[in-house]
Amino acid sequence: MSKEEQIYLKTHRILKGIFIINFILLFRIWHLCFYEKEEKALEARRPQRKTILLKSERGAIHDRFGVPLAINRICYNAAIYYGQILQIPRVKWIKGENKEKVKTYPRKEYIEKLSKLLAKELNLNETRVDDLIHSKASLFPHMPFILKENISEKTYYKLKFLEKDWPGLFAESTSERYYPHKKAASKIIGYMGSINKKEYLKIANEIKFLENVLKQDSNLEPIFLPEEYKSKFEVLTRLKQLKEKSYRFNDLVGKSGIEKQFEEDLRGSYGEKSMEVDIMGTFVKELPLTKPAIDGRNIKLALSVELQEFAEKLLAQDEQIREGRSTRYNAKLKKRETLKQPIVKGGSVVAMDPNTGEIIAMASYPNYDPNDFIPSTNPLYQEQKKQNVEKWLETESFLASIWDGKNELEKSWYSFSKKTFEKESIPVTWEFFLQEIFPESSPCYQCMQKIKTVQNAIQLQEDIEAIFYFFKTKNAPLIFDTIFSEGILCEQKASLAEKENYQNIYQIIKERIAPYEERLKDFLQEVKHNKDKLLIIDLCKIAVFSPAFSDGLIRQIKTLSLSDYHNQSRNVLVLQSAIYKKAYTLFEKYYFEKWREENLHAFLKEKRKEEKEKNTYQRPYIDYLDEKKNSLFEAFWQENKEKLLLTALGNTEIDLEKDMKDQFLQWKELFQEQTFHDKKCQKAYDELKLFLKDYNQPTQFAFFKSVRSFKELTRPLLAMYRKVYKENPVEKDLAAKFYPEDGYGYMRDTSFQEPALQGSIFKLVTAYAALEKKPSFDFTIIDTVQADNKGLIVALKENQQPFYRIYKHGRLPRSAHSNIGTVSLIDAIEKSSNPYFSILAGDFLKTPEDLNYAARNFGFGEKTHIQLPGEISGSLPSDLSTNKTGLYAYAIGHHTLIVTPLQTAVFLSALANFGKVLEPKIIQQIAGKQRAPHLSFSPEKYLLQKELNALGIFFPIFDESSYNDKFLCVQNFSSFIRKDLAIDKNVRAKLFEGMKRVISGKKGTARAGIIKNLYKSPDLMKNYKEIASQLIGKTSTAEVFHNPYISAKERSKLYKHIWFGGICFDPTKQSQVSIDSFKYPELVVIVYLRFGDAGKEAAPIASEVIKKYRELKKKYRPQVPELKEASSSSI
Repeated sequence: MSKEEQIYLKTHRILKGIFIINFILLFRIWHLCFYEKEEKALEARRPQRKTILLKSERGAIHDRFGVPLAINRICYNAAIYYGQILQIPRVKWIKGENKEKVKTYPRKEYIEKLSKLLAKELNLNETRVDDLIHSKASLFPHMPFILKENISEKTYYKLKFLEKDWPGLFAESTSERYYPHKKAASKIIGYMGSINKKEYLKIANEIKFLENVLKQDSNLEPIFLPEEYKSKFEVLTRLKQLKEKSYRFNDLVGKSGIEKQFEEDLRGSYGEKSMEVDIMGTFVKELPLTKPAIDGRNIKLALSVELQEFAEKLLAQDEQIREGRSTRYNAKLKKRETLKQPIVKGGSVVAMDPNTGEIIAMASYPNYDPNDFIPSTNPLYQEQKKQNVEKWLETESFLASIWDGKNELEKSWYSFSKKTFEKESIPVTWEFFLQEIFPESSPCYQCMQKIKTVQNAIQLQEDIEAIFYFFKTKNAPLIFDTIFSEGILCEQKASLAEKENYQNIYQIIKERIAPYEERLKDFLQEVKHNKDKLLIIDLCKIAVFSPAFSDGLIRQIKTLSLSDYHNQSRNVLVLQSAIYKKAYTLFEKYYFEKWREENLHAFLKEKRKEEKEKNTYQRPYIDYLDEKKNSLFEAFWQENKEKLLLTALGNTEIDLEKDMKDQFLQWKELFQEQTFHDKKCQKAYDELKLFLKDYNQPTQFAFFKSVRSFKELTRPLLAMYRKVYKENPVEKDLAAKFYPEDGYGYMRDTSFQEPALQGSIFKLVTAYAALEKKPSFDFTIIDTVQADNKGLIVALKENQQPFYRIYKHGRLPRSAHSNIGTVSLIDAIEKSSNPYFSILAGDFLKTPEDLNYAARNFGFGEKTHIQLPGEISGSLPSDLSTNKTGLYAYAIGHHTLIVTPLQTAVFLSALANFGKVLEPKIIQQIAGKQRAPHLSFSPEKYLLQKELNALGIFFPIFDESSYNDKFLCVQNFSSFIRKDLAIDKNVRAKLFEGMKRVISGKKGTARAGIIKNLYKSPDLMKNYKEIASQLIGKTSTAEVFHNPYISAKERSKLYKHIWFGGICFDPTKQSQVSIDSFKYPELVVIVYLRFGDAGKEAAPIASEVIKKYRELKKKYRPQVPELKEASSSSI
């Protein structure tokens, strides 16, 4: 075959193949057009199924009488449904005036009109609204995008009326968590916040783990169930529950208290709603299948909010009563002196039913308002909420706002006569700051008074920097130990070689640093501790930033006191804070809008390019604009803040944008605006204006430049000081010492989350431990203080043999009151004899550990297992066998014994109910609907699935009724007895007789005649005496060492935290409490007050709580459940 023939055959085959392919394609097209046309057209138009989640309402929390504590209240929001706006065409061609086609943008024009309307109605920026609709509402077109929360009811109905004329506008009625009693019981109820990453991943990982367990079964592999699950059904049920909770980022979850502990019960289960959408995603219709959401379950507490609120008011009232009550005897001055107390002292009251373990009240002071943790998009609300949350959490930002003068410390107390909380604001002036860190008699305080002026503070800083320069190092402690070798050294652990090296350097440079050294010694000569000398220098650095002071500025204000400079600096910072807000608004109007017009297109193009290069999702363009606006403003602010302040103070020669300058020249008018109507700001303006009137503009400008805010106090400290525990401390860490190192405890419940020394109440445990071994023992001493040639005597035997202070290799404590006299066990409880119980523990117990054994039996040293998070267990001593002094102190409630008021309530309840150690109960009932456990959240199989799929229906249509298969679940919590000690009635009677005499005995430590508070109120005295016949108790004064100061010279002093533990008996069941009959305990009340005087002063609070409780019982007449023995799993 020739070459031409071969080419012809190949070409023929190729053409034949192309013909066959084209024929097949044409045949398929013909077949689609004529035979399958209707089927394919129907398939293309077939709606798609879309499922959205239905939100459930969170369960409510009520007190024992049905009073709501946490509810969901209606709130109104303005929102956008972008899906409706999508139905407006994006582009539309219309005929112009000359009948030519003109391209228009109906959707864009509509959004501009809608933005203008909403900006007017909601008081928002029109451009901002337009950006939000285009960039954020469009992301999820079928979900409402909230423009503004918490709009007024009037605005809501107005927008609702406009909905029919404005597609996409949606006035939403929803709910938000609300706590109607605000601070009352807040530490028990808890608060809510956005779910964090750790919490979210914990839930997600649990779901994944359970799915893997069930996957083993589907693969016919053996299932290894986790320990907490007994069957596959339990795993399946738990998995369904977690999926139905449907946690998402930014969901609000319980963060503390009941809200956290019972999060899953309160949250409820999301539902599903199915609907049809077309190929563009536009809503067509709702499908009949809907899986309704199930609201969270309601919780009924054992708590009475009325008693709780009353107890909290009593604690708040006592804050003022205890003011100045912390005293001690000064042997040098031979008189009592008042000790420094914190502004907020704190305390707690626990009221527990000894028959059931129910907690009727568990008050703690101070408190917080959980409503502040509920977020809001309303700027006015959110700014105030943010400030309050920072206060409750005691953050650095809160401390900064106080130091900068924007906020003040607050002391509050309750006045029953005025029926309101009284408040006192305390500004942190320079004098206040010094008095918080030094006593006025301290050499450090006197030294700061000697330095006094700005010029001296600057001179000291320059002198120390010069000395550092000559030493060629900034090791301040070693340098000061070298220069001030006669003082108490900083670096006790410095090596001999180091010290010799610094001494050699000092000898070389001694003449050159002589002028600086002389000035330092002149100011610091009275301060003996070298570390305190460094502290003085650091305080000067905090007070004045010397590098910012020019010689001209120093000459102008050299005689200005540090106190005045600090106050005027605070005025500058207060005004700058107000100006910052106003300047931001004006910057946006006069600067950023111009930048936006010129740069928006290029800026966004660059950002989209960066996203493409990084292979990341597109962010809403408004986020980029906000970031850019903020960065531009910060640069503008740093460059112009002094200019803006000068302009606001009336200077017309400042170089600023004319419109902005005109705004700030009308500063007085700014105060008439709602956001600037602030007395603090007005006061700062007036004081600063008066101060600067004699200075020229350059001096004013330089003065403003010298001012530093709290966050700018970043220079390292010269040494490590007491209570400044950071590894590399800076100036602001020292400046923050005007605030207690452990805070005031707004979020910490003193009742069960804070360790406390107990004191004399523990003597009842010691007495019980001795009586348990020998109920009929007879031991009597003479409690008196004497001395002979062998030493101090703290007590005598009946035969006059002495008990010396040093007794059997230990140190016996003496009683708070000398010469108590002859005491038996009952007398010792009545008069609170210290040596009696110490000797009892040392001589009458078989081993020291018997006392620990008794304490553990009553629940000390371990958690009570109350149904709240964050409980501490406390601790018991571990050295009793080898530490006799520790045993003696432990016997009277000291040594290393750590307890909580709640543990103490459990202990007294056990004494009251003949030995049943109850688990404290805060929950009475949880009730609500639950979905039937056999239902799956997203069913993969359903009735007639294959047949429905063949008809093009890919979801169940016959099972809707099953989704309503819900049942009411009521979970009652019964009393739980952890231990039954079966206390002998004779032992109990002896203890109770002593406790009775504490209240009614002639020398009882809580008898009415010696309680100072009772004499100030006749009604209080009357109530106390009326209840005394049904009340027994024990006072307690726990002595703790506390040092509020940071100076190395100052030593810790002995402070008192006071207690009263009482048991009242039901007067309706017995007319009088007697030795033979303590049968019907009604309520146990524990009062714990920090920084007090004596335990007797806490007793009236207990009597008032009892009186209020009885009033509430008459008012509501509640049913009290019987006490029943229960297993550890009983509910």
